[in-house]
Amino acid sequence: MKRKFEIGRQPANTKIGEKKITRIRVRGGNYKFRALRLDHGNYSWAGESVTRKTRVLKVVYNSTNNELVRTNTLVKGSIILIDSTPFKAWYLQYYNIDLSNKKEIAAAVDKKLLVKEVKEEKGKKTGPAEKTVPKKEGEKLKKEEKSAAKKQPETKTEEKPEKSKKPEKKPEKKTEEKPEKKPEKKSEKKSEKSEKSEKTEKSEKPEKSEKQKPEKKNL
Repeated sequence: MKRKFEIGRQPANTKIGEKKITRIRVRGGNYKFRALRLDHGNYSWAGESVTRKTRVLKVVYNSTNNELVRTNTLVKGSIILIDSTPFKAWYLQYYNIDLSNKKEIAAAVDKKLLVKEVKEEKGKKTGPAEKTVPKKEGEKLKKEEKSAAKKQPETKTEEKPEKSKKPEKKPEKKTEEKPEKKPEKKSEKKSEKSEKSEKTEKSEKPEKSEKQKPEKKNL
């Protein structure tokens, strides 16, 4: 069971024709206005930031249903054809170019092209013009750089000022030259042995002579 304030109402199904608006009382004593037929509306030229009240001619396209195109039903998101005379008048006043005259439009286009060529030539002389990245692409690039920086931890390396280093003299190790042991000749060794043996023999001989001498008895 729905409450009174929850009830739904029939859609407006606004058509193109003489202006006809009905008033509906809603909750709290307020009123809503439903447009059953319209032939005028406020439309803006976004490129020039100009808004003018102009006449609605017909519905050209609607992505939801072709029936809305056939019946010329005005809904949100529908593409419509409008009268361009108010915008042409403003353009003539502001730029002094009549958009209904094709020759004037062609001349204006040629002028713009000439101005662009002159600017490009000046830019080539001065230097290469800086490329402007769109906002959305720039934001995407910034996000990618931040994500990459988070993934890869930054390693900070402090760069010390390089001092002029003098070549250090290393203390030379002194190597003591040991006297080389010359190999003694065998003949020298033999001679020394023979000398020693002779000495021992001489020392032994007098002892024997002393023992051999008989002791004289004192009568």
